[in-house]
Amino acid sequence: MDALTAAGWTAQPKEFVAGGVNLTDGLLCFWADYSVASDHGQLYGWAPISDADAAKAQAGLLAEGWRREEAPEGVYITEDPQFSMGTDEDGYGMTYLFGDGWVKFADTRQSVVLVDVAG
Repeated sequence: MDALTAAGWTAQPKEFVAGGVNLTDGLLCFWADYSVASDHGQLYGWAPISDADAAKAQAGLLAEGWRREEAPEGVYITEDPQFSMGTDEDGYGMTYLFGDGWVKFADTRQSVVLVDVAG
């Protein structure tokens, strides 16, 4: 996030919800340059999540029309690209990545790799 800070952007926390599951132990931030009026920004989030809540969140997102893909790193749930405000070069918009006991979120699938939790 150093590049965003260097560009004059700051983060504002937002409510983190996935498929109707409140992720109160996590963090979701909207990064933007709040000194100018704009709708341009980037979302990043991470939260611990139980297996039961992960299943509930995924089911809720799928019921809303999101799409599921399994990968070695976990389960990706992405919004339908026809309703996306923006997509990455592979056509993915907002994306959750569910792993073992955690969930990451970003405004594109490619941006999910930027979410890193330092121990």
